[in-house]
Amino acid sequence: MRHAITLSLIALLSGCVSSGSSNYTQTVSSWRGGNVSALMSRWGSPASQVTGPKGNTAYVYNTQSYRAAPNRGPNVGVHYTGQGAPVITNTNPAVMNAADRGSMNITCSAVFLANPKGQIIDTQVQGVACYGGPGFMSRMGNPNSATVTQANGG
Repeated sequence: MRHAITLSLIALLSGCVSSGSSNYTQTVSSWRGGNVSALMSRWGSPASQVTGPKGNTAYVYNTQSYRAAPNRGPNVGVHYTGQGAPVITNTNPAVMNAADRGSMNITCSAVFLANPKGQIIDTQVQGVACYGGPGFMSRMGNPNSATVTQANGG
């Protein structure tokens, strides 16, 4: 059952890949090679974290927007493939109970994949509202990244 939900969620998210601001994607990407402890000091605690079969851990951060809406976005999580690669998953809002519908929409997810030593080895961004300006990059980017240093005029 979980795998069926996972596959449907992957299909749903595939249609939601962000084409938004490159600052958001650059900010998330700036953490490749960084440390999970430093990430958490900037981003806070993740919405979820899942450790895969190879010992790598995916840290998921969600950007949420609140608005009056007849339904809400999908529930987001992480699933690992048989090869140990993380895949962002969610549940299709069309199959949710009407009582579950509310005004909270998860609009963007950032996933940071770290090895057992705590080094971030990969990042992913998915969603429809993944926006961040220079201030976002300054506040949330990896301070040891050349991308963030250049964006801050250094």
